[in-house]
This record gives sequence, C-alpha cells and structure tokens, in this order.
Amino acid sequence: MRRICRHELSGAAGNVACLLGRGTVVYAIFILGCSQHGSYSENVNIHIANEGLIPAAVVVEPGTNIVWINRTESAAQVKIVSRGGETLCRDPSGFVRSKEGRFLSRAIEDGEVVSLCLLEPNEYRYEVTTGDEAHRTLSGLIRVDR
Repeated sequence: MRRICRHELSGAAGNVACLLGRGTVVYAIFILGCSQHGSYSENVNIHIANEGLIPAAVVVEPGTNIVWINRTESAAQVKIVSRGGETLCRDPSGFVRSKEGRFLSRAIEDGEVVSLCLLEPNEYRYEVTTGDEAHRTLSGLIRVDR
C-alpha cells in the first residue's frame, strides 16, 4: 500500500495528512507541547512496524511529544508499564489511565497515531501489543532527561 504524508505546522498546532493508496485520507491533529522554557517542544515519532519498534529506545527532554505511528496492517495498543508520568504537558491523545494508574492507548489502526507528552525525568518502559496473527508484544523505552 502506498502512503503519502504531508506535514503542516501552523502556530502551535500541527496537522498531518496521510493519503493512502486506496484514496482514503486520514487526518491526525496534534498540539505541540510546551517545554519548561515556554517554547514549543519537538515531536519524536516511534513507528510500530512489522520489523518492531523504530526506534525502540529514545532519550528526550521534558516536554517532548512522543508520537506512536502504527505502520502494521493490524491494530496495536501501547501500554506504559513504568510508574510515573503524573505531570503531563497536556491531556494525552488516545490514552487513558488504567486502574493501576498507568497509561493505556486505544486500539491504533494502521496509519493512525496516539501521543503522550511527559514532563517528569524518568525511564518509562512501554509495551506495544499487536493484533496480528502472532499477537506480538514489543518492548520499548523512553528516557526523559533534564
């Protein structure tokens, strides 16, 4: 399947439009987070791919927006398994808190995104469960440094 993506940034909001080979347009809108210095943060993309997580480990500054993009042909779900993350830049996109207080994403279909912006320095381990026939669980790490 051919995918063409176009990124547009306008002020504090960013729009991503992906045109899938079938002619379907998928829009994901996200708001860039604020760093401790009051400027807009960077986005770090983590691709959920058939080969695994790309990249599987990232080191970011507080206020960086972590964006998971599903590039498989089946649904996937992200679960933050580490404790922490009490202070966020803003409301997470596509995540809820579990009864244990950890973040759990909604089902992410192929081409869709979810995002989370963490402020607290910590190591956050996460798992991505895929809905393909193998029902794989992929492990990743986000380290938030000052």
